[in-house]
Amino acid sequence: MNLATKITVARIFLIFPAAILYVLAFFLPYQKEFLIACCVTFSVLCATDFVDGTIARKTKTVSNLGKFLDPLADKVVIVIMLVLMMWTAKDVFDVAYPYASLVFSLLSGLVISRELIIGIFRTIAVERGVVLAADVFGKVKTIFLDVAVAVAILAPIGKFYNFAGQIIFYVGAILAIVSGVHYIIKNRNVFSEIKEELDEIQKSKFNVKSDKYPPKFFDVLQYAMEGNVLSFDSVKKKFKIGSITTNNIFSKMEELGFTEKTEDGIKAAITEKEFNDLLSDARGE
Repeated sequence: MNLATKITVARIFLIFPAAILYVLAFFLPYQKEFLIACCVTFSVLCATDFVDGTIARKTKTVSNLGKFLDPLADKVVIVIMLVLMMWTAKDVFDVAYPYASLVFSLLSGLVISRELIIGIFRTIAVERGVVLAADVFGKVKTIFLDVAVAVAILAPIGKFYNFAGQIIFYVGAILAIVSGVHYIIKNRNVFSEIKEELDEIQKSKFNVKSDKYPPKFFDVLQYAMEGNVLSFDSVKKKFKIGSITTNNIFSKMEELGFTEKTEDGIKAAITEKEFNDLLSDARGE
């Protein structure tokens, strides 16, 4: 684990001291002091969001783990604080205007739902061997929500923080919804290719369901054994599979040493006996 990733992990754990400080502010004396300490702690962990990314780029240690954990840290931080602020919303935000707590809670629910949906979406992508990094829209949304929550933490101290925190939060919540829709549309190929995999595996004449091999792996391998030259685009077109599945097939063939690169493209380097043995193993025979 490199330095940038360690900072990202530290950000995730730093939310708990901030949460504890916020809760103590409503149970113990010196509420103002606890809220200021919570705001400072929360602001520090939000500010480090830019630190880990900068370090990763400058040290050339950008990793798939870092790409996955960085937006995850943003989600954990925001979701935990929003849940706590929904808990105190009626006592805190209704001071600004009637039903302010209801509006805040509804928007918070939308933001949390958005984060959960995107989190599930990213998990599905990772299972398919694809790491989806956060985009610029998501980063802008995060900045607005971070600032909004930092200011809103101080809402019990004065009306200025109450009004300002809610207004900035409304903007952040709208950006969260818009960026979530944009994120899914931008990466819709992940869902379409998963559907393709599920549909196409049923059409495979070998009907191998082993997790060790990508869908249509044996169909493509047999096609190559027949003397056909393989290329990325030709395999996608002939077998009607997506880029992710095609890439997984080529990677698996290379891993097993069953391919040979030529000037014309990729050819099979496997005997019929090796093919039959591999097929029997995949079927558990």
